[in-house]
Amino acid sequence: MDAPDSMLHDPEFWALGPRPAPQDIATELARTMEAGRFVRRDTTYVQTVYTVALSEHDLARFDGRKRELVATLKDTLAWWAREQGYTVPGQLRVRLIADDQLEAGQLTVEAGLRREEAAKLGRIRSGTE
Repeated sequence: MDAPDSMLHDPEFWALGPRPAPQDIATELARTMEAGRFVRRDTTYVQTVYTVALSEHDLARFDGRKRELVATLKDTLAWWAREQGYTVPGQLRVRLIADDQLEAGQLTVEAGLRREEAAKLGRIRSGTE
């Protein structure tokens, strides 16, 4: 996945250790966006809230740059949605959390909609909006 110039292409950030690297996280976020897309009235929508779970060890590797990483991942997701022609029904949000069930190098991504976004899309589906 090509993304806007960002820390994803910063060699210093790649040197933080073993995978998952920022690019790995961005790729998994895009896969999750693809898997969760849905169509309403000939418009393809995507989820807006993405939670990335990493091992405690891996999350600690990003200390000091976590805010920058989250912003970059969010910008990359927005770019991906635009490139694919998807409609984002609200503001994108990316969260990074630790999951003590994951081993170093593993990650999971969950996606969903905020309650108000889901309600609005339900109205669009029923034809009331």
